[in-house]
Amino acid sequence: MQLLIGSLLWLLAGGNGVLGRTDLDKAFQGYWKEKLPKGRHKAARKILVASTDFDVLWQRLETGHPHDGAVEKGRFVKTRASRDLRFHYTLMVPESYDPARRYPLHVFLHGGVGHGEWQANGEWWRNYERMVNPDRIAVFPSSWSESMWWERSQVHNINAILDRLKSEYNIDENRVYLVGISDGGTGAYFQAARNTTPWAAILPYIGHASVLANPRSRTDGDFFLVNLANKPLYVVNTENDRLYPTADVEPYINLYRAAGARITFRAKAGYGHGMAWFPEEADAIGQFIATHSRNPYPDRIVWETETTHYNRAHWLIIEKLGSVAGEARFDSFNEAGGRLIFRRSGTSGRVELTRLDNTIRLKTQGVRRFTLLLSPKHLDFQRQIQVFANDKLAFQGRLTPDPKVLLKWAAKDNDRTMLFAAELTLEVK
Repeated sequence: MQLLIGSLLWLLAGGNGVLGRTDLDKAFQGYWKEKLPKGRHKAARKILVASTDFDVLWQRLETGHPHDGAVEKGRFVKTRASRDLRFHYTLMVPESYDPARRYPLHVFLHGGVGHGEWQANGEWWRNYERMVNPDRIAVFPSSWSESMWWERSQVHNINAILDRLKSEYNIDENRVYLVGISDGGTGAYFQAARNTTPWAAILPYIGHASVLANPRSRTDGDFFLVNLANKPLYVVNTENDRLYPTADVEPYINLYRAAGARITFRAKAGYGHGMAWFPEEADAIGQFIATHSRNPYPDRIVWETETTHYNRAHWLIIEKLGSVAGEARFDSFNEAGGRLIFRRSGTSGRVELTRLDNTIRLKTQGVRRFTLLLSPKHLDFQRQIQVFANDKLAFQGRLTPDPKVLLKWAAKDNDRTMLFAAELTLEVK
């Protein structure tokens, strides 16, 4: 009886029940309705007005979107606009979609990006259904001569599609895989080296990163081989490929491995530039995908950039470039036969980061300032945290979880598995 009376009083007071909602409930209801980061940032301010209880906010954000079954299923084409460009993409959602389950998401990048703008009919991909597990969600973006996979417009496009799908469907954020074919395979290499954070694994098929070295390709910025070390890759090339035969690709694979990349490389004898080999590899690819999920808080990160457009890898952000006394000297992994492989447009900075318990160590070259995004899922906020940059103590102390930081990055990332409680911006001295 006392429990019943207590429950009624809670409901009458505006509890999370039938008779009313708290201000925090209403604020989160508005937050979950927002489909874009800008809207979520604005809605987050209302959440902070309703509550600054860090533990309560964390629990709500970690629970994530209240997904329901009233969504489109089957195969259909969607369009998103950005400035003067229209991006079509085909989405495949299982008819049996269950909003209570977390679904892997596979993103497929097609080849032949030299075409004109595609119409909203899905013709940019053909016969790829055999590559799609019927129990997964799959998306096929489109690329063309005005917006190729290795241009900034496509990085924004792919990230925007991922963001929208995570809002509408119950996507498993740690099982998002990027598959690229031909030019799409080259685009997958670009994503691995410039936009690593969303992906669990990268699978480039019959492509070649050397395309990114050609000035006529309009590659957005520089390509740093060391960045391939952050995610596992399953690479397939073929012996008789008229564009990228195995003999031409294999020396690059060896260089990627020397730079730290974890590559499963499959050289298919007797095949040309196509996907006829896929049935032979399907089981091995399926096993590779099944055994590789993303760690949202990796203990080791290697990241190099020359621009703030691509300066983040998970919980590391390179803020300012410039040399400092006592910094590290790294191998560029950019030479073969005495010549440079990938062009370098200017100054870059690299960080090699490792975390052990509550100690973070960074080796830097060409970096003056960096930010660490820290999570109580990854470090113990009840104890001191130490940060060393080039063997010098850069920070030592305890951090207090900050609800503003939590909501800032939750609104940006839209990722319930990768939440942060503190920002730590440090100078390299």
